[in-house]
Amino acid sequence: MKVRALTFLCLINEIISLYLAYNIHSWLSSTGLFFVAEYLLIYPLVVVFLFFSMKSLSVIYYVYRGSFSKILFYVLSSLSSIFLLFFGTQMAIQPMATFERFWDKWKSNINSPQVEFIQNTLKCCGFNHVKEFQNDQCFVSTTSPCLKKISKMYTSNIQIGGLTFFLHGICSCVVIFLFSFNNAVLPPDNHAKNRK
Repeated sequence: MKVRALTFLCLINEIISLYLAYNIHSWLSSTGLFFVAEYLLIYPLVVVFLFFSMKSLSVIYYVYRGSFSKILFYVLSSLSSIFLLFFGTQMAIQPMATFERFWDKWKSNINSPQVEFIQNTLKCCGFNHVKEFQNDQCFVSTTSPCLKKISKMYTSNIQIGGLTFFLHGICSCVVIFLFSFNNAVLPPDNHAKNRK
């Protein structure tokens, strides 16, 4: 029964992460931020891979009882838990750090249609401050930098994403517990008996 609970929990997390990836894509596309923040799509897809791998390794172990798959499961799931808990906490508590990573792409795309779309939508110019870049042709605002407007508008989006990743980390810890519990109560290895 606990084996089914483990695989079901992993499956639920995979579905949630795919749904999160879809929402992130829609959000970035509708706000015009896709060109500076497309990397955010990678994170939920990594979560899908992690939970799929944990589910697969647990099933392989329950079927074949290989020590390698057991060790690999614990290593992968432990690293996944640490990564998701840390990364989720950072996004939830320090969302500004996520926005500050947009600077390089913003600079390389200054005066492009993508940047102009955001500037016209949010009524802002520059990134950290107005007229930050040479040859910046933005005249939409003389007082409002775009980083300030972006953070004001979209901080809650980043924090919700961070909370979601944190909950994925909690679920990863639960997966470890379920695996350990099953490992403690599993009957003797029938495959090993047959080989003897």
